[in-house]
Amino acid sequence: MDVKLKYKCEYCVKEYSTKYNYDRHIACCHIYNSNNNEELDVVPSIKDIYTIVKELALKVTKLEEENKRLRSYGYKQEKLNILELLNNLSGEKQPKYTLDIWINNLLSNVKLYLPNVFDTNLLTGIISLLENSINNNDGTLPIRTFSNSKNTTYIYCDDNGNNIWKQASNKDIDKEIRKICRQFIIDFKEIWYKKHEDLINEDDAINNKYVDYYTKILGGINNNDDLLYQKIRTEISKKIKEDLTNIT
Repeated sequence: MDVKLKYKCEYCVKEYSTKYNYDRHIACCHIYNSNNNEELDVVPSIKDIYTIVKELALKVTKLEEENKRLRSYGYKQEKLNILELLNNLSGEKQPKYTLDIWINNLLSNVKLYLPNVFDTNLLTGIISLLENSINNNDGTLPIRTFSNSKNTTYIYCDDNGNNIWKQASNKDIDKEIRKICRQFIIDFKEIWYKKHEDLINEDDAINNKYVDYYTKILGGINNNDDLLYQKIRTEISKKIKEDLTNIT
């Protein structure tokens, strides 16, 4: 059965039945032909191949540099535009509180999530606390991230007496997460430990619970704060992510 040749090179006599093989051939043949080489149906010499490779490498390098420049420019424009949009929102569309104050306000609810930590772990307790606070927030959240702005979070904060939006660093968000972690320890000692303090050294069951609960409150046996904070940041981003059209 004869194979139908559908793709013919415009520079030489070769024909191909598949576009894949044709594309691979024409890229080199074009360069080879542009060097005014007349013997197109002769296999290129080492010198010819070297010339082709040099030209291809030069073109690839130029494309990579241009792509990098365009991506960098687009990223800067995206950051600038989103911050401008956020900071130019009307007063009624701005958050009632900065992120710092908002977090401080929800610390009073930490004690309600101690059982979540006892039953599972600190990560689950913190995420449950934040999720409930996000869902029941009255107004605009002081922390936002957008679907078309990958891995970028914006927070509403105090800047020398003026409340503004800024792009948040991991350090900015970790500072607030650290407050919550510390409050879990405080509430555990005030609510659970003081209630059972006299029995801890007398009752093995209570002692075992104390060790188990306190270990969980501290983040687990193999506690790693950096990893914990990273997981919390990721979960927060998932729950608050919105479309940029919400502020346009």
